[in-house]
Amino acid sequence: MANYWPIVCVGDVHFPWSCDPTIRKIIRLIKDIQPAYTVQMGDLYDAFSWGRFARSLSASKLTPQEELSKARKKAEKFWCQVQEAAPDTRCHQLIGNHDERFKKQILGKAPEYDFIVDEGLRPLFEFPGVKTQPNERTELFINGICFIHGYRKHGTHAWHNGCNTVCGHTHKGGTVYHRRGDEVIWELNAGFCADPTAVSMSYTKQKTVSHYTKGVGVIDKHGPRFIAL
Repeated sequence: MANYWPIVCVGDVHFPWSCDPTIRKIIRLIKDIQPAYTVQMGDLYDAFSWGRFARSLSASKLTPQEELSKARKKAEKFWCQVQEAAPDTRCHQLIGNHDERFKKQILGKAPEYDFIVDEGLRPLFEFPGVKTQPNERTELFINGICFIHGYRKHGTHAWHNGCNTVCGHTHKGGTVYHRRGDEVIWELNAGFCADPTAVSMSYTKQKTVSHYTKGVGVIDKHGPRFIAL
């Protein structure tokens, strides 16, 4: 029988605007528990320079090329650290809505080049020893659990999917349970691993107070839990 447990679920990191102390704590946890699977739940990159929010180069201090280069280096380092900490963990990379910003911005101007854009962007999400989902709409299933970046309100993905579900997207870590007939299903949100004070988070309604929850999701034979870090 395949070994499914534990599973570590790393939430939105938004490279290069990650919270590095939180990432270091996650790597230490991975080294300690030696997960069977490690899943990054999408929004690996932020793509702030490609967003629709008001911004300036003086505010971000990075050009689009500089941001992407820095983000890619941090992503490579992250996956190397995961594999060094737990050599036998099976690694999966999901795609989030921020990861799709590159494609959406380009196709908004030239939709007929979708096949070229897909080929050009694919290497950004490829890492040695890591299996990557093709887009944000593609779910990953491990032992009957659905892993998806997410697009709905906190707690509603599992009910919509009709099965145990892990997601990110809302930046709110925690577990929600639903009763469906005779069974109970759950939704685990993997939380947030970025810096809430970074310029890329400047679209929030308040400047210094954030509802985002830093931490990591873990699933073992006893069920899901969110670990605040």
